[in-house]
Amino acid sequence: MARLEVPVTYNRDPKTQRPHFLCGATPQEQGSFKRRGRTGSNTRWADTDGEASLSGTSGNSLQEKLRRPGVSLMALHGTVDGSLADCMFGTFAPSNQAWMWRSSHINDRLDDARILATIRGPTQNDPFQFLGIKWFAKEHPAVLMGFVQQRDFLIMEATGLTRDLRGEIVGYYLMHSISLTEVPELSEKGIVRGNVSFCFIDRQSGPGKVELYCRGFSDPRGGMLDRVSIAIASEALICAARVVDYAYIKKLTWLMKHKRASQSEEEVAICRRTRCANGCKNFTKFFMTGVGSGAPCRICRRVVCGKCSVVKRMTVDVSSTGSVKQCALRFCVGCLLETKKASVWKLALSGVETTSKCNSSTYSGY
Repeated sequence: MARLEVPVTYNRDPKTQRPHFLCGATPQEQGSFKRRGRTGSNTRWADTDGEASLSGTSGNSLQEKLRRPGVSLMALHGTVDGSLADCMFGTFAPSNQAWMWRSSHINDRLDDARILATIRGPTQNDPFQFLGIKWFAKEHPAVLMGFVQQRDFLIMEATGLTRDLRGEIVGYYLMHSISLTEVPELSEKGIVRGNVSFCFIDRQSGPGKVELYCRGFSDPRGGMLDRVSIAIASEALICAARVVDYAYIKKLTWLMKHKRASQSEEEVAICRRTRCANGCKNFTKFFMTGVGSGAPCRICRRVVCGKCSVVKRMTVDVSSTGSVKQCALRFCVGCLLETKKASVWKLALSGVETTSKCNSSTYSGY
């Protein structure tokens, strides 16, 4: 479960579940947050109902210079369960299909998305490396349809691993709007081209904990109300907390594919059993009524009862038009635990198509 403390940023009020923001931080608190994304015990919350701009960010940064006056500079900070490798594995989306699969799980409301150019791809040294040009159109909530024009964005995106000044490995995810004459605005179709600039930094903060930090801005342009644009941008930012969960889904998909291919006929025949593989329940006495029957785990094919299994809703197909098909699949608890422990580094390397060397250091800590 993700726990997000969002100083000078977005979180949900525990009572109203509405966005609220922290404002009025002292210069000392701002400096502490900018250094590592922490405010410690000095955090003070103020419910602005999404109307106030966010404070606590430097006025001389590149993002500050690029954003229009009146556009809120936002920040996000918190921790999620998992490892840095899990976080980067869930973030990494080097193809159109991978991008739409990620979107379908983290629910960042993409109506359409295309990778227009890949400048740099993954390597053996950094299997999460990507640099490219992407275009995407946002899907607005149903309540805003007919009142708010659709927005699209043309961005340069970069992901990968690097080291900070202290030598610690950190993951980065950058997205920054660009302009290309070859990709004109779609104003004749009623779509407004927005501007966005965000920088995510992830680091391992302890065993099984990843610290997330993000700052940037989203400028929808076109006269959208401030409270609406802040709410939409905040919902998009909070999706960052779901990438670790999506990494588990990717690992489940990988194990389904590779373990199923290596199973023998004898192992597949296990699914005909009439008793839970863990020995806690007999299915035969419920056979005539259809109540209490078991189901095979999608990975190991062992028949397990409901108490010994977990149902995961997973994307199983993404069409060329962006249509997503999801199904509820059952997995035994043993395979789920194995999935969480599986080496993301090994899985990521299995998808690397190039073995070209790069000048960056080799990250072998996973």
